[in-house]
Amino acid sequence: MALLSVTRVQLHKARFAVPFVRYALASARQARQSDGFIGGYLANGWPLTFWTVTVWRDRDAMQAYRGSGTHREAMPSLAGWCCEAALASIDHEGDTVPEPAEAGALLRQHGRTSRVLNPSPAHLAGETWPDGKPGVPGLRLRPAG
Repeated sequence: MALLSVTRVQLHKARFAVPFVRYALASARQARQSDGFIGGYLANGWPLTFWTVTVWRDRDAMQAYRGSGTHREAMPSLAGWCCEAALASIDHEGDTVPEPAEAGALLRQHGRTSRVLNPSPAHLAGETWPDGKPGVPGLRLRPAG
């Protein structure tokens, strides 16, 4: 059974957008080259809201990616950059990547918030998808090679 990973973050200030996007794009390159990566996309919303939706062969493949390279390097900064952060890892049949509205619904149903230093009221309330607006896919990801 595959694993679906959905993340949603909202940046606390616009000044964090450039370093965040730099890490996001480098992490996307890392994902494409990772063993067990099946597919996904990066999406964005307003204001300063970013999503990742990825499908992995299994939990081990996703955890190997998450714990290495650029992705691991970026993670400590997110708590300071974000006012909202949520994630969900869900067992997933097949290799299809859900569209944004479905990914949002899955995040709301199965997700949890992550620690941030400047939480919004919605984050403090434990909301994983407070605005209910799906991200707009920007970069579709396919495995390299």
